[in-house]
Amino acid sequence: MVETRPTWLYKHVNINNLDAIQAECLAVFNKHYGNAFGGRGFTFTRINQDILRAEAPSYTQALKDLGLYERWTNSAFVGTEGTARYEDSPIHVDHTDWNVRCFALNMPIINCKDSYTVFYEANDPNPSGPLPSWIVDAASYKVGGSFRDEDCREIGRHNVENPAWVNVTVPHRAVNNNADMRLIISTRFYPEVHDLLNDTDN
Repeated sequence: MVETRPTWLYKHVNINNLDAIQAECLAVFNKHYGNAFGGRGFTFTRINQDILRAEAPSYTQALKDLGLYERWTNSAFVGTEGTARYEDSPIHVDHTDWNVRCFALNMPIINCKDSYTVFYEANDPNPSGPLPSWIVDAASYKVGGSFRDEDCREIGRHNVENPAWVNVTVPHRAVNNNADMRLIISTRFYPEVHDLLNDTDN
């Protein structure tokens, strides 16, 4: 049990064979999840792990190389389109209990130039607004809610071109500044990886 919430925002991680991972995961998205946006500018779509094991062997090998395969619980495609509105990607935390859900391992798939995970400090640390029901359903775990833009100030941003661990207990949102669909793969683990990630700066 970790008594205090980690305060760092993100930590870059070296991923071997990233080009192969990107090609395999994009093929999985196009084959199985091509309608994931559903007319919205943002998507969080859980991926069938058996499909990833069968069709994205470089990705599953990367998890093994990092010593994370046995702790892998789920992965999701997180995407934005150039027309994404802020309401499509509200400022949120993934969970209010950092011992249950604290970190995401994010890897770029396609069109990640000039695209970011942006982090915020909220005047009220407790999220008071709802998240869209489709996000809650897609996440399949207790997400923490959303924050009003006017109650937050930006404290940092991570360029999602770079694979990284992201602290999803800090209020954050996806921001995409290019005209193309941007797609990353985001993965969660249990037990949480507090033992692998100490509480140091970026």
